[in-house]
Amino acid sequence: MRLVESLKHEISIHSHTSHLEVLALEASVVQCAEINGEPNGLNLSSEECNSEQFLTHEPHKGINMKGVIYGILMNFIWSFFPLCLGLLYKYTPIDEYEAAYWKSMFMNIANILLANYYHRIIQKKKGEPEADIISIPKECRSVLLCRALFGSISLCCLFASMKYTSISKSNILFFTGPLYVPFLSYFFLKEGISKIDILALVMGFSGILLINSPKDGPQEGSNDLLGGIFAAVGGLTASFAWVSIRKMGSKVHFTVPCFYFSLGTTVTSIIFYLYNIQGTPHSAKYDWYSIMLIMFASFFQFAGQILQSLAYQHEKASRIAVFYYFQTALVFMYDYFFFSITFGSLEIIGAVLIISCNFTIALLKFFGFLEG
Repeated sequence: MRLVESLKHEISIHSHTSHLEVLALEASVVQCAEINGEPNGLNLSSEECNSEQFLTHEPHKGINMKGVIYGILMNFIWSFFPLCLGLLYKYTPIDEYEAAYWKSMFMNIANILLANYYHRIIQKKKGEPEADIISIPKECRSVLLCRALFGSISLCCLFASMKYTSISKSNILFFTGPLYVPFLSYFFLKEGISKIDILALVMGFSGILLINSPKDGPQEGSNDLLGGIFAAVGGLTASFAWVSIRKMGSKVHFTVPCFYFSLGTTVTSIIFYLYNIQGTPHSAKYDWYSIMLIMFASFFQFAGQILQSLAYQHEKASRIAVFYYFQTALVFMYDYFFFSITFGSLEIIGAVLIISCNFTIALLKFFGFLEG
């Protein structure tokens, strides 16, 4: 029976589908078939049964623990990336876009090796199709392009931000990105949005203004403001990249978004680098210390990107957003212990406003008290 086969296919894709949801799906197919004069739905094709006419965008409402675990690990590992980058800028003359370029080259190689290993060892044992990073489903190509474009611009902005301001300030402004996720998810993923999301955005912008309060001294103030602007723009563009990953879901292998993101960063970082050094002689000297810091930063960024793709494939974008504030707390500790950074009262108020407001809302969404 073609109906049974298509239902089995759907269950294999959505392993979390409950028994009641399967019955509801079958009932919907049969009902539609009867309306069209096809009793029992035996003449319906697999494509028709899999169409959005019968399937909801979100087949489950509960918390997916795989997504939770991936989200926690993502932010713990990712927190070491700004630490390595901060040490690189403090003790070496490496340009920010140079660092972004070498990081993306490392990720390109790592992604190819990972996809190859995953196919030869993991997928062959499971009898799954090859982890193909070249042949992309047609409906995912434009989304993947957005992920690569916005992700690469976001990362270059983050690299530039940490050059001019503290890694904690850069991090907290960069992770205002989750503020925009509910709005983008509403338009592109059809996920819910509430008035509290709007309130969070207003409060988040208030925090951005406070945390970017002027510094003593024109040069220091100018650099700090520039770093804050880079971080805020990076957060905005990152939100588009995160929603793009969720939009593709499991239609592509989890290595695919990471590979094209790093490929896009390679191109973008070269463009930014050439623009940045025009008319200025530049010849950075690489020693073992700078090479090791770039390698470590690249590894932590790569591991975080893989875990991010897995997290968004298993759980809603708005629920994953809660874990970014765990990373922010760690980065504040790094700034205090490794860089002896002190913060003004307005910066502290702005940071508390952004973190407390958004963390509370993200937590409420995580446990389902708020829609989205």
